[in-house]
Amino acid sequence: MLCMKILAVTNMYPSIEDPDSGVFVEQQIAGLRAIGIEVEIVLVDRRSKGPFVYYQGFQRAVRHSLEAFEPDIVHCMYGGVMADRLVHMDGLPPVIVTFQGTDLMGERASWFLRRMLTRHGVVCSIRAAIRSAAIIVVGSKMVHYLPESVRSKTNI
Repeated sequence: MLCMKILAVTNMYPSIEDPDSGVFVEQQIAGLRAIGIEVEIVLVDRRSKGPFVYYQGFQRAVRHSLEAFEPDIVHCMYGGVMADRLVHMDGLPPVIVTFQGTDLMGERASWFLRRMLTRHGVVCSIRAAIRSAAIIVVGSKMVHYLPESVRSKTNI
């Protein structure tokens, strides 16, 4: 039996401090494991380290896991800056990106800086979508936010 190995890179996952964070990610990983897929998780701790964690070395943790775990696929469980930084790393196996909503569609924010950060995240998501091997979106309406050129590699 061939066993697939997936390195899941996520910025949300349940913890003692925040048991509700990323429950759906935990459930997806549990489902993969239940069908015999090995999954290792790299948690990019944005909650405690802030948004600059995407620029301050989460790639080191990914590299370490790549060398130790040797995955067949890297699955980035959210778009934005994290996905963009990930897909631009050299020497990765195929990268799949799952877009959850605001990472691709943006959000309506009244605060100017928040609007700018959200727009930057959407631009990063589009860049990640273009460079990824495959895309997953969690709703059919999200497909329309992707460039036409990547829709053929998109799954709902």
